[in-house]
Amino acid sequence: MSSVPPRLEAALNAVPAAVLTTLVAPTAFYSGWDVKIALVVALAVALRQPGLVMLGAGWLAIMACRHLLGF
Repeated sequence: MSSVPPRLEAALNAVPAAVLTTLVAPTAFYSGWDVKIALVVALAVALRQPGLVMLGAGWLAIMACRHLLGF
């Protein structure tokens, strides 16, 4: 079995961050306040909880903004 060269391994390790940035950055800049609030809530929850809890918190935040605040 051949080993992966260090430069290729570093490039492959950077892929998840690049994909996440590609998905989140345009949403953060070009969406409404409801989505921006949900992103901040999801980020805060992601610092302490697993991914599924973060997704649920972001979903609840955007639904609350749309229902309660009328965004």
